Amino acid sequence: MASVAQKVSVPVVAADTSNNVVQTQPKTVAQPRTETRRRRASGPLGYAVTHRVRYIVKYLLAPILYRHAPFGLAPERLAVYLNCLLDKAGVSGDVAEVGCNLAGTAIIASKIVQKFSPEKSYVCYDTFEGFLNEQFDADVSKGMPRGLRKYFSANSEKLVKRILSLHGRKEVILVKGDATKLRPPQLRDHYSVVLLDVDLSEPTHDILELFYPRLSSGGVILVDDCIQGNGWWKAIVGYKRFCAEHNLEEDYRYGFGVITKV
Repeated sequence: MASVAQKVSVPVVAADTSNNVVQTQPKTVAQPRTETRRRRASGPLGYAVTHRVRYIVKYLLAPILYRHAPFGLAPERLAVYLNCLLDKAGVSGDVAEVGCNLAGTAIIASKIVQKFSPEKSYVCYDTFEGFLNEQFDADVSKGMPRGLRKYFSANSEKLVKRILSLHGRKEVILVKGDATKLRPPQLRDHYSVVLLDVDLSEPTHDILELFYPRLSSGGVILVDDCIQGNGWWKAIVGYKRFCAEHNLEEDYRYGFGVITKV
């Protein structure tokens, strides 16, 4: 069956051999409808509808789509994080994951915390709505593609709670909001391990300012997406700035920027 297509006219060159003159005449050719749909979907309304549909599908099909923990960390970084949880089991303070998306990492990591540090809470902080416009726009000027703006927007606190419940991890605490504006009692007095994965430069810096003073001696903060000389995400800019301001040595491990409190 032939595909449905729109018709557009383009000039086709034809030669008049009797007068040696080159003439043009219109010819109708097919233009794929998918291109038209793509243009229509690229507007604000198209984005809103697309992401709303994605969210509904995620929520309704969660038992199928998320039957396995939907972690987003690269495998080597997940291994580093889980090893930190084991190594810092004896360090006082709760565990925080700032920027948890669908909580796939939290599903795995909270099991380790519960088994080896049962006195600690596992707290996830997120907007659960994707990036905040003003924070994202600041990184567009640093080279971040505009197309990533809605990358994590098809989400909600309700969906994340559903996924956690499917995996029996109801003890994970969710805190919704802009993590740069956290205040007690949302912030704990002490943390032993913090996974910071917000991708953007300014919130990375500002969140480090909030959490570093609360990091216990011997505790560690892992900043994701700190890939030197590569990558779209600009978390490394905020990490470098914080280290420079506090006279801390930069430490990189498998794409993490690491801060250890002595």
